[in-house]
Parts: sequence; C-alpha cells; structure tokens
Amino acid sequence: GRSVSFLTGLQSTTEKNQAIEAFKGGLTNTLVSNPAAGGTGVSLPEAKYAIYYTKGFSASHFEQSEGRNYRAGSAIHDKVTQFHLESTNTIDEVISQVLLDKREVGETLLSWAKRLKEVGLDTDKCNK
Repeated sequence: GRSVSFLTGLQSTTEKNQAIEAFKGGLTNTLVSNPAAGGTGVSLPEAKYAIYYTKGFSASHFEQSEGRNYRAGSAIHDKVTQFHLESTNTIDEVISQVLLDKREVGETLLSWAKRLKEVGLDTDKCNK
C-alpha cells in the first residue's frame, strides 16, 4: 500500500519539515509536492522517482525541484527517473516549452560569458 505525505505552499515550515522527515524516515513512501513548495535547501535523495503533474512558469523553481531528488555523488542512487504528466493541446504543453526555452537561453548566456572571459573580456565590468 501507499502512505502519502504532502508538501504544499499552504503549510507552515513545521508542517513541511514533518512531511519531509516522514518521507525520509520511511513513515510514508510517497511525497506529493509541487515544484515551488519545497523551497531552497530541501534535499530528497531518497526518492527514486519524480512525477510532475504540474509545473509553474519559473525555470528556477523547476530546476531546484529536479535537483532535490538527484544529488551528484549521492551514495543512495545514481539516477532519478522523472515522469512528466501533461495533456495535449493544453497550457501544460506551453509551460513545458517555456521552461525548455528558458533553460536554453540561460545555457547560451552562460556559454557567452565563459567565452568572453576566455578571450580576456571582464564580464563584471559589463554590468556597470
């Protein structure tokens, strides 16, 4: 059977911590959350699977969410299987594409900054 903990934006910090600890400690074997609910600093390497039934428009919330389950060098596991549930011809498809586009823009900007640094341009001075 399944025992479930929930992690939502409506919970107090104490309630969130209790849900996380119940999952980590094996009191529940399923943790239902949304990408933004965990916040910064939440680590869930015990999870082998992540099922996304909803996504927000925030690329940083989504990337943080992905990182909660998989930690490089983790002794628990070397991969996390992700499932993304979305219906065709819905806003879900648009949000997924927006997140992919944001990720590509971010990677491009970081690549450009690295290249500028390699050729000797000080990118810190570009901000002024």
